[in-house]
Amino acid sequence: MKNIHPIVLIAASALTAAAHAAPYDFLTVTGNNVAGNGAYSQFNSVNGNGYIGVTHAFSSPGGVGSFDNNNTAINSQFPNLFPGTGPVNGHLAMTVYGFQSCVTFHMQNYSISPTSTIFGLWNITDEVSWPSGPGGPSRFVYRMELLDSINGVTNPTMILPFGSGNDQNSLDVQGRHNLDLNPSTGELSPGISIPGSVHTNAAFFYNIPATTQEIRIYADLPTLNSIGDGVGYYFAEAHVPAPASAGLITIAAIRLTRRRR
Repeated sequence: MKNIHPIVLIAASALTAAAHAAPYDFLTVTGNNVAGNGAYSQFNSVNGNGYIGVTHAFSSPGGVGSFDNNNTAINSQFPNLFPGTGPVNGHLAMTVYGFQSCVTFHMQNYSISPTSTIFGLWNITDEVSWPSGPGGPSRFVYRMELLDSINGVTNPTMILPFGSGNDQNSLDVQGRHNLDLNPSTGELSPGISIPGSVHTNAAFFYNIPATTQEIRIYADLPTLNSIGDGVGYYFAEAHVPAPASAGLITIAAIRLTRRRR
């Protein structure tokens, strides 16, 4: 095992502490409810950080799942990871087994904070895989890549795990595996077994480079059935407290003056 320099460990610990320090708000989601390559949805900041557009690209019309871009189908809750948050509407993309797709999150109109912009995925399939050789899988079922500020495609080597857990909405399915990311390859895959019944739980990530233009999630699903695999996506951000009103500031100033007399 390679030795890790203490400064690297301290820096990573500091980033993690900063990421978990603030309360969070989930971005709201709107969309055109059009499935397939005509899909458009938008994550909207509630703290003035802008918006994130979402588009889909499928290899064939036959690859479009029946609930693709149906954002009302997701009503998740993650209070253990994000205390104080209630029901969350995410973005749903659904790819039929035997087809390929790419979901692109356009970040150009959103102000990314590496420590407090959180990206999450929920419930990727654990029922299929590609054959493995000496170097690992020949293809990845799900894969993440980033587009940087100079239009270079990179693996998400800088992205760090924020946390993982099952959706706490009792009406939603509970994942039976952790969702893992290999930052060096971008592969998203089922990890260790956990109590649950369907596919994977949700995984959230931070330390997205501030100059990222796009986050892309590729699906390359082996044949299984004609139903497809639906994956939920989320964004959260640090909560910005509302400024105190002029009246409250005046009252506080008066009380402070009285105490000093």
